[in-house]
Amino acid sequence: MTEITLLTQEDCRLCDQAKNVLERIRAEYRLTITQLDLRSEQGKALAVEATVMFAPGVLLDGKPFSFGRLSERKLRKALAEKFTNNPRYEVGSMESLLYLLPVLACPIGMGVMVWFMMKMGRGEPSNQSPSNSTTQQVTELQAQVEALRSQVRNTREGVPSQAPR
Repeated sequence: MTEITLLTQEDCRLCDQAKNVLERIRAEYRLTITQLDLRSEQGKALAVEATVMFAPGVLLDGKPFSFGRLSERKLRKALAEKFTNNPRYEVGSMESLLYLLPVLACPIGMGVMVWFMMKMGRGEPSNQSPSNSTTQQVTELQAQVEALRSQVRNTREGVPSQAPR
């Protein structure tokens, strides 16, 4: 059985949150929870010994675990390591993989997207000739470029230039 000591004080929201976390976890593990007021002599001595800076302080089997806001995830992880024979918390269980899902979602999504883009790009190369309007635009642009080159040559030779068409 695991012993948890909770060092609290009055009018402490974080202490209330820690009590709620411990009540939820108590239903899953065999825990003995002892609550001490930080203002009591025993509470002060324990806080100094465990270097608890402020409430709530949590001691797990007499060893300092945390102070301030109690992390339910961190406490569950510590208890799972302690109760390794509990099949619910075996290494490699589906529950432990769920923690990785948000971390892996972005790289996996990007990989799938790149794979689809590559698959779409591997189709047969198009044998279509450019449309008439595109060919006509290219021809007009080439004529304009030639006219501009001609103007530049005439300007260098001192010949008066004609206005571009």
